[in-house]
Amino acid sequence: MEKTVFQKVIGILVIISMLMSIAAFAGEEVLDETLAADVEALTMESLLTIPALPGDTENILMDDLVLPTTGAGGSVITWTSSNETVLSSEGRLNRPEIDESVTLTAKLEYNGEATEKQFVFMVPSTSTRINGMPIIKDVLQKADFSGENPLITGADPEQDKIYTNTKGGTATVEDGKLCLTRTINGAEENSAYFAYPSTSGDFVTEFVITRDIAQAARINMWGSAQHIQLEWYAAGEMAIYVSDTEGTEGTVYTIPYISYDSQTRAKITLAVNASRGTISMWINNRLVVYDKYPYKFKSGTAMTSTGTTVYNIKSSLSSIYIEDYQMYTTNFAPDADTVNADYDALLQDDLYVIPPFADGSIIDNLKLPTYGENYSPIKWSSNKPDVIAADGTVTPCNEPTTVRLTAVIGTGENTRSKEFDITVAERNSQLDIPQLISMKNSNQFKNSIPKTVLLLNYNAGWTVAEHGELKLTKKDTSTNVPNAYYLYSTDNQTLSPAHGTFVTEFTVKKEDVTTTFFKAEIWHAGSGSACTLEWQYGGRISGYDGSEWTTFGWENDFGMKDNTLKFSLLINEERQTYSLWVNNQIAVRNKSLRNKTNGGNINGITFYNGMGNGQAAQNAVGTITITDYKYYESMQDNDYDWTDDKLMVTGEDENKQVTYTAKGLYFGTEPQSTAMVILAVKDDKGFLVSADVKQYDFSSEAELQLSCDVINASEAMIYIWMPDGSIRPLVNPVKYKISI
Repeated sequence: MEKTVFQKVIGILVIISMLMSIAAFAGEEVLDETLAADVEALTMESLLTIPALPGDTENILMDDLVLPTTGAGGSVITWTSSNETVLSSEGRLNRPEIDESVTLTAKLEYNGEATEKQFVFMVPSTSTRINGMPIIKDVLQKADFSGENPLITGADPEQDKIYTNTKGGTATVEDGKLCLTRTINGAEENSAYFAYPSTSGDFVTEFVITRDIAQAARINMWGSAQHIQLEWYAAGEMAIYVSDTEGTEGTVYTIPYISYDSQTRAKITLAVNASRGTISMWINNRLVVYDKYPYKFKSGTAMTSTGTTVYNIKSSLSSIYIEDYQMYTTNFAPDADTVNADYDALLQDDLYVIPPFADGSIIDNLKLPTYGENYSPIKWSSNKPDVIAADGTVTPCNEPTTVRLTAVIGTGENTRSKEFDITVAERNSQLDIPQLISMKNSNQFKNSIPKTVLLLNYNAGWTVAEHGELKLTKKDTSTNVPNAYYLYSTDNQTLSPAHGTFVTEFTVKKEDVTTTFFKAEIWHAGSGSACTLEWQYGGRISGYDGSEWTTFGWENDFGMKDNTLKFSLLINEERQTYSLWVNNQIAVRNKSLRNKTNGGNINGITFYNGMGNGQAAQNAVGTITITDYKYYESMQDNDYDWTDDKLMVTGEDENKQVTYTAKGLYFGTEPQSTAMVILAVKDDKGFLVSADVKQYDFSSEAELQLSCDVINASEAMIYIWMPDGSIRPLVNPVKYKISI
């Protein structure tokens, strides 16, 4: 409840800040040009030492400010604070016991002229969790690096120490910072180890690290395990090593530098939940990993923590700087109010990545959160894990199946359980979507990239596969576009060109739907592009067949949730056509492929982040995430479909009949003039009981009517007697098959 009120106050404060700034200039004469320029340059962003949080919380302040005393044009700036205890006129922050609003006033003077500019900040209390960050209880250690030696102020001088290793460089104190400078670009170590006091509860280690550009750094937290490892690479991205599963060696989470708005400066917050034996981490107050297990840990061993090491890694003879180091106790156990709030906020609709069908059933994986909106832990279980696993993986079976999922919210005495009943549809007999005949390849991107995937344009950004996600991150608006070329394969090792009728299926999430541009392209071997699919930055879904672009719809037409869409692209190699479903809804059917006259096998699909044509809006900075990739054999796309048809049972007892009426026939891309339509009625052993057959002129608008008696019958189905003499059922079983 406190957090909700806190967030509401933010919007009011922003308005107040704007009004106060306007009032400061109301009725005044036009300022001197130099003074006006200095006022304009003095922005809230320019005062921050840690980038502002995104969204509606940009005026929340959790870190010190840098308050200039001279403007760029030479004006003299003096500062006053409405609450010196919480936020001093030197920019030092001391978080209070209750949330406080603080106004900083800058007075700018130049050539005898003066004016003021005000900034309003909301300073959260030490017990307010912002973005899940831990509350501050008792400070155990603090180092401001104000003396000649790097010392920690703490309760135990024998334990509260910093140990430096200078075999590969130097360690000095400069302007309130511990400076590690490399003098040897080799294996010799250049590091600082911060030893912890004895503690058994939840605690946090926090500090700011600044590096010279292109200088690499590493952070390790130690104890009964190597709890966590952070690599900060020379190019700017980070890799965080933790474990998703207790007692197993960990995996990596890659964080592009654009995710935390800085390439050279980062506030690191490492938190240990002692009772759960887990680690959480924030970079610049942004949550990056939460409630994960130690990277290397011996199962059955009690979790203890001894210290954290910061390394200056060999990459160049440059420096890294550590400042604002502190260690404090915290409490991760949620109280009853927090658990109740997370219980109320956990809704079934939020579990769906792809919207359910009209009857409420699903076939796609679920998103089962492991913590609530207020960061209560959530543990899931399933009464039918072979259909829906505890991690949300969905496996449709031979009939519609209802599964009960149970979420246990909270820990210890403060827990509540919530149940959800979810029906998983029978994929191949009840849905108007591509039919799965044989799975060729299903890659969930579990921390490895198959040999048959080619990652291109590294200089345009980063491409990583981990934790079930393939991430394409673009770092600038150049024409270089990060992409992944996924060659068709049945074993992730050997190229096996696709033949027949097959489907490539995947889910795409955009970091920002208004600026990010996604493109996918199917390729002929040696013949160029077969088809192009685009999800444009304005929300348009379109495709290109070599002669024209066709709009299939807009993202919201298909029920987009959480910036996410599922694409099912069916290729009919024989007929050289493609059909597309978006979020299990048909978008286009039997569209011609490009370059089909050139022949050649269909070899793979390429995913792009950006258009690559130099337009900034089409090559915006950001990440595209691809999940649930599948490549499978399917049936012929639906050559025959009526715009208005009905298969139904009428009458009762001896007068019972099955009837089929249709009008407005749609035929495939190369229609025959006529064919026979068959209504077949079978018994429970599959033997034919009765049938009705009529020739239909596909170029007409005539109504088709078929009917049969259904005595001793079990099911009825519609077939087409093809001109070549073959008989095959219509693909859509929802409309063309009925139980009697």
